[in-house]
Amino acid sequence: MKKYFFYLFCLLTLFTSCHKKKTIWESDWTVPIVNDTLSFDKYVKNQIINSVSGYYELNFNRTLIDFNLTEIVKIPDTTINKSFTIPFSNFNLAPGTSFVNSVEEHPMNVQAIELKKVRLSNGVINLKLENPVNTPVFFKIQLIGVSKDGNEFEKIYKVPSGSILNPGIIENTVDISGYDLNLSGITGGTFNILQSKFTVTTDPDGINTSITDKHITKVSAQLKDLKVDYARGYFGDKIISDTIETTVDFLTKIQAGSVDFPESKLKFIVTNGLKIPAKATITSLKNSNVNGSTVPLNLTTQSAFQFGEAFNLDPATGSWSTLSESKKEIEFNSTNSNLEKYLENLGAIQKIGYSIHLNPWGNTSGGWNEFFPSSRLKVEINASMPLSFELDKFTLKNTFTFEVKQNTEKTHVVSGGLTLFATNGFPISGKIILELLDSDGDVLFLVEGTEILKSSEFGNSFSKGIKIANSTIHFVLTKEMVKKLEMVKKVNVISQFDTPSSFNNQNIKVQIPEGAFLGVKLKGDFKVENRF
Repeated sequence: MKKYFFYLFCLLTLFTSCHKKKTIWESDWTVPIVNDTLSFDKYVKNQIINSVSGYYELNFNRTLIDFNLTEIVKIPDTTINKSFTIPFSNFNLAPGTSFVNSVEEHPMNVQAIELKKVRLSNGVINLKLENPVNTPVFFKIQLIGVSKDGNEFEKIYKVPSGSILNPGIIENTVDISGYDLNLSGITGGTFNILQSKFTVTTDPDGINTSITDKHITKVSAQLKDLKVDYARGYFGDKIISDTIETTVDFLTKIQAGSVDFPESKLKFIVTNGLKIPAKATITSLKNSNVNGSTVPLNLTTQSAFQFGEAFNLDPATGSWSTLSESKKEIEFNSTNSNLEKYLENLGAIQKIGYSIHLNPWGNTSGGWNEFFPSSRLKVEINASMPLSFELDKFTLKNTFTFEVKQNTEKTHVVSGGLTLFATNGFPISGKIILELLDSDGDVLFLVEGTEILKSSEFGNSFSKGIKIANSTIHFVLTKEMVKKLEMVKKVNVISQFDTPSSFNNQNIKVQIPEGAFLGVKLKGDFKVENRF
């Protein structure tokens, strides 16, 4: 809402005069700036917050790790270059004669994994065909075991006539997205093997010609940009480890104070949607707040889980339409850990160390590791707790840019301020302060609200079924402040929150009632000097 306050000053500077003799008078302006209501409605709709027995409860879910094996099962660009000659010094070719008929096996350049079958979600073949004889020829290219919708890959190209020094050439790009590749070779017992069959035949409508052992027929096929969404084989004994660092933006604005949370639960949910046995280890979990305080999550001896100790992840079961993931849940609470202390550190920076070991016992599946398009290996975090807490001088700071140009020779503001009318249905009170900063970040002025935002605990009326408190808060700008407004480049809005009891004003633990809202109306009252 503060940005509207800044825009108001900018608008006032647009008034100018064209009279030669200036007339000066003052006028009072009352300008509505904000009329809004803040509530948890959108969070309830998004199921981040639930209502239980008339009070709100947090149900927070976040995915920390989410990947499939497309980052591990990679097929690099592969180029197949084949050259064909005849073993005779001279051979006559009648129209329609085949002079190349070759079945080949081509090892794929895949390291440390043994692929039996894959499906490509993306990929192309760049073809280049060269004909050295002086009649057109037909190249028939078949990739054995490469099929789509049950049809094996087969392309036929007519290549123009040429010579030994200047062969006829055709180039073409074929999209092979969606194709299945059987990589088990001619015998079916190998892996990483692509099979091809090349046939070259002279044009049946062409001429008689001859070919020698100096004529070289060439095929170049470059498989490029291959990505898989299904694979079967043995994906190797691999360890994936990292430390994830995430930042909770809201918590970066907390400057001081403390919060006391109720007993809470934090769950790690590890999901294995791959048909691969694995072991996982969570090595550490810690957070750091904006003041540099770091708190690790520590476990008691009552916890069955321990950081740094590996636990098994069973492989998924089923197939394409029946795939069933395996899950492992790890719960942290006040009994088995220092969870409350961890949460109450209000760490804006969260660091999670992990390690995942695929196939830790080797190729126990007999080459039947599999992943499907829907397969994922995920780590999610779930936090659930009542929105019940105690705040003690819990201080948030937001910084806004600010720029106003005052012209004392024309219409300009000479004094004034803001008035905030608030209807508060939250059991939280707030003290609001504005810091006006210069270009070096030094505080020029401090404007403190004349009252605090009253907690609903101090209210005497009801609205929408909940208790509310009404507050009127003034922010006064003196003439000295207004004169130096041009020096102000930023404004810090500092809010200091408490949860006072209506009995003794001591901070207590409160619950947020269902339907709680904060209605605000902000208006500006300004004295303007007009010069015409």
